Amino acid sequence: MTQVMVRLMKELPNMITLLRVVLSCLLNFYILNYFGSLTIPMVIFLLIFLTDILDGKIARFYGNTSSFGAVFDVSADLFYMVTSYIVLCSFQVLPLWFLFIMLFKCVEFVVTSFLLRKLCSGKSIFVFDFIGRFTAVLFYIIPLLAYASFHRSQVLYFFTIHIFIYIITFMVLVSFSYRFWNCVKLTFTLKNENMT
Repeated sequence: MTQVMVRLMKELPNMITLLRVVLSCLLNFYILNYFGSLTIPMVIFLLIFLTDILDGKIARFYGNTSSFGAVFDVSADLFYMVTSYIVLCSFQVLPLWFLFIMLFKCVEFVVTSFLLRKLCSGKSIFVFDFIGRFTAVLFYIIPLLAYASFHRSQVLYFFTIHIFIYIITFMVLVSFSYRFWNCVKLTFTLKNENMT
């Protein structure tokens, strides 16, 4: 019985991450079929946020962190964001260009993480920076904020679409510049060390 519990605790974080993928599908299916309904989408949004918090905390608490878990977690986050943005763009709740900003940040994050890890001989799959992490959180809550405000508060919706997403876009550019500069700086530092 103890081995079953140990195995379950070892797999629990990845099962929670998989649940986030399923919830993302349910959320977007529901919005596509019942656009305008708020209660069920809000509950699903909150469950998605909860699973994102819990999977990593449980993995760290039980010492079950893994490269697979890290990649699966980021992939589940990306799946939630991409599918939600596409659905909300299809209803013109979010502008299409903002979907491309989010995709750009995701690709930049993966590429610069790979480069920074390679240049620093790091063990972590992903390399996070404060502004990038904060931007990711904002990308994560935008579908909830845009969907809810579109149906309930035109003032909040106006702020979300005409101010907030531009602030996020600026933060993406700052994070990209910081990460790109670190890649360039580390490359030149390593080249100079190799020359001496």
